[in-house]
Amino acid sequence: MSMWHEHDTKETEKLKAVWVRLMPGTTLPDDLQFEIWLTVHPPTVVRYAIVQLASKNRQGPMTDDHRIKFASAVMNRIAKQQRAGIPIPAAVGNSSITA
Repeated sequence: MSMWHEHDTKETEKLKAVWVRLMPGTTLPDDLQFEIWLTVHPPTVVRYAIVQLASKNRQGPMTDDHRIKFASAVMNRIAKQQRAGIPIPAAVGNSSITA
């Protein structure tokens, strides 16, 4: 049984809109990828990773797989910092990063 909840569908749509706005023309990850991200990380962390990815994506071509791996790595780095008690970037909690 999936850990997917109704609110996650709404979050997925918001996060997809951020992705499209920041990286038009790139392939969106499928819903399962967003489900995995949102099961492991809060929406603010996923959103922050998408913003970081958009910045990296502007530096040169990336494959779809590389984009997903880069975003996941950003999320995992933030989670590791949180577990270690290391301050995380203030932008992680910045709710102004929206679609």
